[in-house]
Amino acid sequence: MSLPCTAAWRAFAPVVFFLVGFFVSDYAPAQESRKVVEIEFQGDVDAVNPSEISENLKTRVGELYDEAKGNQDFHMIKEKFHVNAYIQPQDVPGGVKVVIYLEASRIQEFCFRGIDDSEAEKLRSILGLGEYALPDQDLLMSDAARIEDHFKEDGYYFIEVKPLLEPVENGYRAVFDVLKGEDVSVEAINFSGLTHLDDGDLRSVMTLGEPRFYNFKWLFPDKLRKDILNTDINELNRYLQEEGYLDARVSLDSLVFNDVYDEVEINILVQEGERYFIGNIDVEGCRAFFPEQLEELVTIERGDPYQKLRIKKDIRLIRRFYMDRGYIRAEVRDLDPVYDEESPQVDLIFRVDEGEQKTLRDVIISGNVSTQDKVIRREITLYPGDIIDWGEYQWSGQKLLGLQYFRDEKGAPALDMIFRPTDDPALEDLLIDVEEGGSGFFTFTVGLSTDTGIIGGINVDKHNFDISDPPSSLWAFPTEFFSNDAFHGAGQGLTLSAIPGTHQSTYRIFFREPYLFDTQPYPVSFSLDVFRRSNYFSDYKQRRVGVNPVLGKRWSKEFYTSLGFKSELINLNYDDDVFSVDDSFFEHGSNGLGQALTDPENHIFTDYDGKNGMRSLQGRVSYSDLDKPFEPTFGYMSSLDYEYSGGFMGSDIEISRAIASGRFFVPAIELDSGLKHVILFKGSFGWVEEHGSMNEVPIFERLFAGGVTGAFPLRGFRWRGVGPHIGGDTVGGKAALSFATEYSIPIVSEYNRLLDTEETMLKGILFFDGGSVAEDIHDSDLFHHIRTSYGAGIKLSLPVLGGIPISLFYGIPLKRYPDDERRSFNINISKFF
Repeated sequence: MSLPCTAAWRAFAPVVFFLVGFFVSDYAPAQESRKVVEIEFQGDVDAVNPSEISENLKTRVGELYDEAKGNQDFHMIKEKFHVNAYIQPQDVPGGVKVVIYLEASRIQEFCFRGIDDSEAEKLRSILGLGEYALPDQDLLMSDAARIEDHFKEDGYYFIEVKPLLEPVENGYRAVFDVLKGEDVSVEAINFSGLTHLDDGDLRSVMTLGEPRFYNFKWLFPDKLRKDILNTDINELNRYLQEEGYLDARVSLDSLVFNDVYDEVEINILVQEGERYFIGNIDVEGCRAFFPEQLEELVTIERGDPYQKLRIKKDIRLIRRFYMDRGYIRAEVRDLDPVYDEESPQVDLIFRVDEGEQKTLRDVIISGNVSTQDKVIRREITLYPGDIIDWGEYQWSGQKLLGLQYFRDEKGAPALDMIFRPTDDPALEDLLIDVEEGGSGFFTFTVGLSTDTGIIGGINVDKHNFDISDPPSSLWAFPTEFFSNDAFHGAGQGLTLSAIPGTHQSTYRIFFREPYLFDTQPYPVSFSLDVFRRSNYFSDYKQRRVGVNPVLGKRWSKEFYTSLGFKSELINLNYDDDVFSVDDSFFEHGSNGLGQALTDPENHIFTDYDGKNGMRSLQGRVSYSDLDKPFEPTFGYMSSLDYEYSGGFMGSDIEISRAIASGRFFVPAIELDSGLKHVILFKGSFGWVEEHGSMNEVPIFERLFAGGVTGAFPLRGFRWRGVGPHIGGDTVGGKAALSFATEYSIPIVSEYNRLLDTEETMLKGILFFDGGSVAEDIHDSDLFHHIRTSYGAGIKLSLPVLGGIPISLFYGIPLKRYPDDERRSFNINISKFF
């Protein structure tokens, strides 16, 4: 078949080759000129990652430009990266530059389906995507997870959120389809596999729980949350390990839902295994002390369950033993337990890395701008050359915190104390870094107390006062006073108060210099109190105006004495009709006061109506031995106050008064955290007697009992509410006593990094109180007519509020007498704002 074509092919072949040669020779340079030499991105290049787009392009540098591939690239960019692309080839020397102009389509609106508008409004605040954001699939999925977590916290265990993008004009709408399902309440928690353990102990470890009030469970639901359930399972495993069940395993067995999936029973499988007990106890690594000394500190004993929290407590005791003796870098750990091959028993080994005993080289202070170094240094009971005692370090830290000079902008303590090694391994420096907060306060003070009533007024308190640092001018005084540019930095105290109240009003100027003449380490102190106090009772009122300078001397860390002089003008006003005394008063019993009141010459009111001058000397002796200066848990404190007026001082009022008081702190139970239950025994005994030309102790100098404050508190009774009354008011006595036993339980605590201890913020208190008032110290009624009460309360103390205590007590009288005024609920609150 090819033969017939041979002649024709031979005739046309030259023409064909000519034409092919012509076109090929002309086409080759043209094709070469369409080669892609560069790809450039312009426009919203920040909206996407250009390099990621480049990896997905069909168009490639070095290849011939193909318009079909360009169209494919256009659709790929739009679909995959949600960006409009305009692709334009441009002739350039050597080939084609492909310009890809990006125009991002942004999210124009958000839409939530399956929930109401109020819920949708809450969800907007938790989204990672914002208005006009670029579409991002990862962010959409992340926001969907956020929404699911939000609803799971409310118990919607089956929540499902589907995110999607819908095209709208000029962009997209982000849509979240929310399928909430039912919120699931925990109906019951069941444990299987228990042989020795109590399911109640396990439930107490869990955050999730059954309804606390079965008949009202719809009011107090506990919602099923998967994250919390997983955490609870982990906590149960940890708890069993720490209780000595070293082979135990806890796992979720099943979740059994009801027919409508709004309630669930949680079934938990516990594989207990054997409980392990302590075998031998050894201490290794000690060189400075005998092992027997450290073994005596260990509270866990052979045969006790292997409990990690008790072991941690013993580690803490051994480490504290070392740190109190200068080994502040000592480390103590328990080595892996040595298992017995024949029984569930482990040997316990404490390993001690003592380090070197450290001596303090220097105390270095920084951060104090206005506060003088000596103000900080004098509170430190560690001195250069001393072997470092951790107990003294903590004591010093508490004293510095107690000054309340160093606070951040939020009012929280801002103080740091650390030991820093030196070139000599046996020496360390103590670095104290402080942040000075405002210590000049102009405040409105509001107080509420069942003892003193409602108070409200103005209080100017300068904690870190300096009387020798006046302002630059009289006009600059207000600004410089409160900005710490004047009267600041010497550690003195100044209080200016004008606080009227319903039961008591106080106007006061108080100045205190704690280190007169810079006497250290045991200072001489000076204080000056100028005051006007008014008390309003049912049928009489009294006003005291006076001045009271006091010199004090601390002879040691424990022993303190003071001597003061007080000059007062006392104004007493009463109602003659109300305070007329007749036999009807004594029909109800008077606790021995009848003899004094029936004699007109000895009347405690009528002899002192009007103004009375009083000048007296005051002496105080106190001794304390406590483990901590504030909120102690062990030790005691005692004091004796004596006041003498009249005699050579020419006073209208001539009396002698003595009040002795004491407190004893006994730790009862130490928790694994280091916090302690504490038993407090406290008591006061007082006596006052007239002398000279006096026939009777006036009403305003007599002793009173009742309430939560004062020298003789008695909870469950009104302030000054114990004893006989005239005209609705108590008349007190010349002898009084009160005593109390308190059991305090830490409830809420906070870790104090500075002192390396847990500190109680909220504690519960159980108490038993007793007290009495009598006409004379020899009066048998003082001990025969003792009132008693019992009750409970709480005490809250927040560092951010300067440690201001808020106390609430509910007391129930056990024994009371006619005329005693009951007050079951006692509250004492002070709030500064």
